Amino acid sequence: MNFLANIFSNWCGGMNMGYMGGYGWFNILIIIAIVILIYVLIRNNRGSKKTDKTQSNNAVQILKKRLARGEIDKEEYRKLKDELEND
Repeated sequence: MNFLANIFSNWCGGMNMGYMGGYGWFNILIIIAIVILIYVLIRNNRGSKKTDKTQSNNAVQILKKRLARGEIDKEEYRKLKDELEND
């Protein structure tokens, strides 16, 4: 345990300068900034996946309307729907 205390103490500015000495607070702020950045990147990535699924559902709805209007036949509808779902 003393080993970890020495590493943390040296990382925070050295034994003689105390916890707030040296660049200790700066290092902590950098770590917090990195954690926040990772959180934001992960959160934004999840949002894009939901958007892609919504866009795919909208495209399928358009295909259904085209089928109902007779613009495409069932075979073409199935082919296009399979392509949309596989992307």
